[in-house]
Amino acid sequence: MNSRMPNLRHLRAFGAVVRCRSISKASEVVHLSQPAVTQAIANL
Repeated sequence: MNSRMPNLRHLRAFGAVVRCRSISKASEVVHLSQPAVTQAIANL
């Protein structure tokens, strides 16, 4: 598998932020901390 391919967790976090328009709300939706959501997006 290509190491440059985005992780599914990262994509789910990004999608939740887009839908919720808020990192804090998205973190609740995906059951991750706010810093974890921010890091997941940064890793994209």
